[in-house]
Amino acid sequence: MFFRRKPSQTFCSKSSHVSPTKRSIIDKENQKINSTAKVFDGDAKTSQNSKAKDVAGASTSGVSSHKTFPKINPRRLIQESAERLYSSQLKSIDRDVDKDQLIGLRESQLQYLLSDELAAYMFREHTRKLVEENISSALDVIESRTGPIMGATQVVQELEKIIAFDNKLTLLSNHPEPARFALGVGPVSLLGGDYEGDKRINDLKLVYKSYVAESYSSGIIEKSKRVSMNHLKNIFGLGKLEAESIELEVTSGLYRLRLAEAVASGALDAADSKAAFLVNLCQQLNFNPDKAVEVHTGVCSFGDKYKLTPITLLGGIC
Repeated sequence: MFFRRKPSQTFCSKSSHVSPTKRSIIDKENQKINSTAKVFDGDAKTSQNSKAKDVAGASTSGVSSHKTFPKINPRRLIQESAERLYSSQLKSIDRDVDKDQLIGLRESQLQYLLSDELAAYMFREHTRKLVEENISSALDVIESRTGPIMGATQVVQELEKIIAFDNKLTLLSNHPEPARFALGVGPVSLLGGDYEGDKRINDLKLVYKSYVAESYSSGIIEKSKRVSMNHLKNIFGLGKLEAESIELEVTSGLYRLRLAEAVASGALDAADSKAAFLVNLCQQLNFNPDKAVEVHTGVCSFGDKYKLTPITLLGGIC
């Protein structure tokens, strides 16, 4: 049986679970729809009055009257259908999206008569969910306590997919003919999603820390890795101090380990200049010399034995 919608229902009912941003867009669409509805209502009055007279005449003559259906707004139905159709098209967009797909998506949006604002929002929401899948996968690996080598590799793979996807969207957004592409193409944002703000910030920090630790796994931070770390920090919405604190936690542990190895192997004692040896170690790890001195004081009276201070670490001779 076919049921028609009640006239009071609007495009995307407020009872559905939508973000404040999408709610604002939908409210604007409903305002447009309601303004046009008055025109349809006015045009429909004459027809309804005529039908009422026909029904009354039929009743007096013993003929059964037909049930009348509630009024519907054609534009509202078009908008709802457009959103469903466009949502279906978005399912074909993955991390390997190319310009031909974006052109086809734009053509579909125009064909469906979906508003530009809603189309842009839906595309950004779709790409954000793809990134959230990678974050969740990385988090699952960390929390599952998979073997250190395999687990770290899987985490890095998931996070590098995010970086590559964001780079691709940024590149596509700078295309010479962006008007031909689907609206909303650009850098990924986690705003409005599962990992927005303070709700899951600790999870994001944990994932970021894992990436930083793996970036330092060789003992020397590569320039490309530092660029990727900064890229990931921006996608996650981490502040400068938050990111620096996480990196310091990782590098402090690595410096302590490398220092213990240098002492145990005799490499430090054999060095022509112990200060130069340690300054080089700090540079390799991008580790603050002042923080290095704090580590020295806590490792078997290391600082007392070698008479190392911030001055000697910054270039003095032991």
